[in-house]
Amino acid sequence: MKLVSKSIMCWSLTIFMVVFSTESMSKENGSIKFTFAPGEKISFIQKLTVVKEKDMGDKGKQLDEAISTTKITITRTKTGWDVLAEPKSLSMKRNGEVINNPIVSLLSSVVVTCKLDADGNIIDVEGYEAFIEGISKQVPPQVFKQLAPVLNVEAM
Repeated sequence: MKLVSKSIMCWSLTIFMVVFSTESMSKENGSIKFTFAPGEKISFIQKLTVVKEKDMGDKGKQLDEAISTTKITITRTKTGWDVLAEPKSLSMKRNGEVINNPIVSLLSSVVVTCKLDADGNIIDVEGYEAFIEGISKQVPPQVFKQLAPVLNVEAM
């Protein structure tokens, strides 16, 4: 679960950065430079599917699939941009069977705002605290203690 949720966030941010970057050539060294330039305000629906296949040895292969739909709204601010991510749906399957996991339900309800600087670098994430708080209420304290090192904005 930890790997899949991190993968979803990383892929979402990667896709986001590629879609809203413009290409320009630097004449100094011939390299390509991407400039973050989404405009004043834009909204779109992002659907992301992550599929992982794992060899389980004698048990065969395990196929995990995560599908998320998120409304993304990017708004220009005085110092950069705010990227609001509002989950619309999230489902996970293992070998075609739906995984009923309270953490998946929690992820599908957490609204996150990424604060970006003028170059499109993430400088802060707001709203992720609700996810951490929700997990702390749904898992035993000893499990939460083990998860704590990866449940922070820096690890995300």
